[in-house]
Amino acid sequence: MNPSFFQTSFLQEKISPKRLSLFTHQLATLLHAGMPLLPSLMMLEEQQSKSRFKKIVTQLIASLHEEESLSHALGHYPTIFSHDYRSMVKAGEQGGMLGDVLEQIATLQDQRQQLQQKLFSILLYPVIVLIVALSIIGVLLFFVVPKFETIFLEMFAERALPPLTQLLLNGSRTMINHSNALLLGGALLLGGASFFWTSSLGRLWRDRLLLKTPFLKRLFQKNILARLTRSIGTLLTHGIPLLQALELGSETTGSHALDPLFKKIHENIQHGHSLTDALKEQQFFPLTVVHMIEVGEATGQLPKMLLNIAELYEQELKTDLALIL
Repeated sequence: MNPSFFQTSFLQEKISPKRLSLFTHQLATLLHAGMPLLPSLMMLEEQQSKSRFKKIVTQLIASLHEEESLSHALGHYPTIFSHDYRSMVKAGEQGGMLGDVLEQIATLQDQRQQLQQKLFSILLYPVIVLIVALSIIGVLLFFVVPKFETIFLEMFAERALPPLTQLLLNGSRTMINHSNALLLGGALLLGGASFFWTSSLGRLWRDRLLLKTPFLKRLFQKNILARLTRSIGTLLTHGIPLLQALELGSETTGSHALDPLFKKIHENIQHGHSLTDALKEQQFFPLTVVHMIEVGEATGQLPKMLLNIAELYEQELKTDLALIL
């Protein structure tokens, strides 16, 4: 039985990334050991100590009993299993390599957690400084400046206040007289910004920002290249045609900002261009990657070369993360 709307909504609570990564690792291990998918999920269901995630696994098992695919069953929980997670699972199912893909997903999840922790550590100090600075400004405008207003007016009784002093006093009066409105507006602005940041449009803007920020662009690019080449290389290894592998692999990047780029590559290959020629037209791909793929196509070792590129960028990404702090 498919999850009802109430069940699905109730289970859409946040599951920790560590728990999801552990579940993915365990499922991949069981599949690699030769155990079928359904018995593997039933075994993992018994191991779940937290009832919330246990209910999710139970519903996945129920969906599989209804002859749904795993990727379709995961689609009932989009806030837990992301679009790129489900896309990679779909690719693994079509290529008959679900265990390999799940292991890849778990590795990517671990790398993503490391990156988020590093970025959080980097951004924590400036955020604290900003909060302290805004707090000090608020205290000055609310409590200190009003006490000096009378002194300022007496000092400049016969002439106009200096522009900066007048601006400071006006700002203080405005904050005091409209404090409730300012607090409400700030809360609404913060809530709206948070909602927008997690929306599809917000993620699109975020990816575009990452592509334009020098340091973050390098990390973002390496992460995308590692995921893309790993996915396409694995799919080609299992006999999936290049166009289909490219389409499925592009979905695993999780970045809609690159959708026009992948669409153009797909169209060029459909019109008879080689993968190398299609990539040469896109500045996103470094020359090293293009040359390695060109060698892979010339020698008939494209899947192996793509996997080598994935390993290269996965290692570089780990090194970069280790050097951030």
